[in-house]
Amino acid sequence: MVQLNSHPHCVFSIKAHLVLVTAYRRNVITKTILSDLEDHTRRVFCLSNVEVIEFNGEADHVHILLNMKPNITPAKLVNSIKTVTSRWVRRDHWPHVKKQL
Repeated sequence: MVQLNSHPHCVFSIKAHLVLVTAYRRNVITKTILSDLEDHTRRVFCLSNVEVIEFNGEADHVHILLNMKPNITPAKLVNSIKTVTSRWVRRDHWPHVKKQL
């Protein structure tokens, strides 16, 4: 049975499947990067009141299944997560990323 959430004037269940791909689909994401990426992603989504249902990925992409509220704009959410994760990966893992790109 579908679990529904509610606001004062509506009942909803909004799921989103987000796929983030590396530049040129290069194999940049290692297990360490994926694990750290999950931690950072969950933190950003938590601040936006978005529930991460599932998170997994491979060397060239990441899948994120989200449970969202109707007052959240998907475009702004994607923009913020791409900005935060890109900055973080470049800051902490640049030597590895530079070799792969």
